[in-house]
Amino acid sequence: MSKKRIKLIIISQEYEEANHINLWSSLAKLSHDSYLIINIPSDLVVTLFRLKFQRLIESIHKPKKVSDNLTLFRPFFIIRPEISPSFLYKYISNQLISYIQNIYRTKNISLEVLFYDPIWAKILKENKYIDKLNYFIIDEYHLFAHSGKENKQKKKNDLFACKISDKIFTISDGLAQNRKEFGDKINVIGNGANFVNLRRKPPIKFTVGFIGIFRNWIDKDLYEYCVSDNPNFDFLVIGKIEHNMLSFVNKLKKKYSNFNTKGFVEKNKISDLFNNVSIVIVPYIENNFTKLTRPIKIVESIFNFVPIISIPVSGYSEKGFLKFVSGKKNFSNAIKDFYSYSIDKNSNEFQIFIKENSWENVAKKLLIYF
Repeated sequence: MSKKRIKLIIISQEYEEANHINLWSSLAKLSHDSYLIINIPSDLVVTLFRLKFQRLIESIHKPKKVSDNLTLFRPFFIIRPEISPSFLYKYISNQLISYIQNIYRTKNISLEVLFYDPIWAKILKENKYIDKLNYFIIDEYHLFAHSGKENKQKKKNDLFACKISDKIFTISDGLAQNRKEFGDKINVIGNGANFVNLRRKPPIKFTVGFIGIFRNWIDKDLYEYCVSDNPNFDFLVIGKIEHNMLSFVNKLKKKYSNFNTKGFVEKNKISDLFNNVSIVIVPYIENNFTKLTRPIKIVESIFNFVPIISIPVSGYSEKGFLKFVSGKKNFSNAIKDFYSYSIDKNSNEFQIFIKENSWENVAKKLLIYF
């Protein structure tokens, strides 16, 4: 009896909010393989503490068929894998296999795995049903984001995952360079975007947008300087605001009439919101963590015909519609310089960028190895 071959993708972000949701869909469209995505698990610790009861409900229900060969499943474990003690790793591994065998109604399965959180390397390392382990690195786990200082535990997990994985994928050259000792196993895949909103309707008033999670990676001094230095422009944050940034956001609302927020938006609706902004900015703190990132909001903005200003980051080269700037005065001046700028959709620069950075093209690169 032949084995049921499954490509298993274990994700580290909630599926509907995940940056790579369109990458996984593109993989399924371009391939005849069976794909199973393991969503953030429900458990008796994190799920209950954070009142995520919907996760518990979903873990009871049957898997969701996203497309003909792409299935989404939310498992239940006693405790979330990333905070589990090591003596539970074998239980989690075996439980996951049992779930998959029940989904496909056969015990005769063979798995090729793509995982995002390095802890899964330790959990799955001795599982007999796995033919290949592949690791996708989307951030510099060796460092804390807000400070750029070493994160010893995550670095340890990351290096272990790199060591035992068959292939390692990264979103930027910088992340790959930091793991050059793993040689031919490393492949730079990048981030991508799709055309969703082809009819751009920019706002009447020039609006400077930040789109995504407003977290402590944000350079507060830089951002506030830009707001105060450009009183004739509106500044809009579209996305979830993390708890440790609420006091800063509330201060800006009280102090500046040109600042506002729009709140959390589902990933599949983000594209429509680009009509609310004239340009997008990435005002992160400059450190060794952020310079190695490849923010997906950069490529998403450009695919929605919105120019972008960012601190210098790895993975993209500067274009007419993409400027890298250091220092709060230079950043604010760059915003002013983009006041009358619009992307030439027919230019070679733009056409080459969207061809190279489409999710379909990114998926084709990944399918060579996965």
